[in-house]
This record gives sequence, C-alpha cells and structure tokens, in this order.
Amino acid sequence: MAGLDLRKLLFDSILVRKRGDSYNPMSIEEFVGLPVDERIALLMQRKIRFFDGETEVATYDAVKSLDDARR
Repeated sequence: MAGLDLRKLLFDSILVRKRGDSYNPMSIEEFVGLPVDERIALLMQRKIRFFDGETEVATYDAVKSLDDARR
C-alpha cells in the first residue's frame, strides 16, 4: 500500500458478497492487492460495498477516492 494516502479515502471498510446476501469483510489492503481484473469484476458484478463507519458510500465515490489516494 505504499503510495496510498488513506486519509483521502471516503471509506474505512469493505464488504464482499460471497453467496446470496452474505457479505464478508475485506481489508483495504486486500482489495488494493487484488489484480485489477478481479477488482473490476467485483465492481461490475456489484459484489462489493464500501462503508464509512456504518454509512454506505456510493461505489463511484469510493473508487474515485481510491484513485485520488494514489496521487
């Protein structure tokens, strides 16, 4: 996660859908460490949710903040 400014992220936790409505937590480090095609697949299949505390963050806003945190 070198070069990633976590202060710029709009989210602090990630949930990934495994089966049905069952979600499992994923760390930011794990998400960033996934190959790009796997991250895109999770996003496109709507299997990932981003949260700031208990408030869900819109996927577009979360991904944009992740991009901003890399700068």
